[in-house]
Amino acid sequence: YEIATQAQVVALRLYGAPSSKVEELTGVGERTQRAMVKKAKNRGFDGSLLLNIHIEDGAHTDATCKRTPFFAKELVEKVRKDRYSREKTLEILAHELTLEG
Repeated sequence: YEIATQAQVVALRLYGAPSSKVEELTGVGERTQRAMVKKAKNRGFDGSLLLNIHIEDGAHTDATCKRTPFFAKELVEKVRKDRYSREKTLEILAHELTLEG
């Protein structure tokens, strides 16, 4: 969810709005609302001033990139090597690359 939506959820929930009304206004389910409020409190929100640091997602530094320079080069070659000189659809390219691992 956008940071503005998350801030709205936290503010509404902490000021007593029922979860059903918050869901109606924001489209965020009750379970996710509880998680957003919990995250804000764990990050130091004390009920007074809501800051971006209380809401923003943390960095995902441990995530590894699956795409390598070899992959990018291979993808470009696949597009160029169509035997009928036609563009391949993304679906076909994704299927071919999935088969190759």
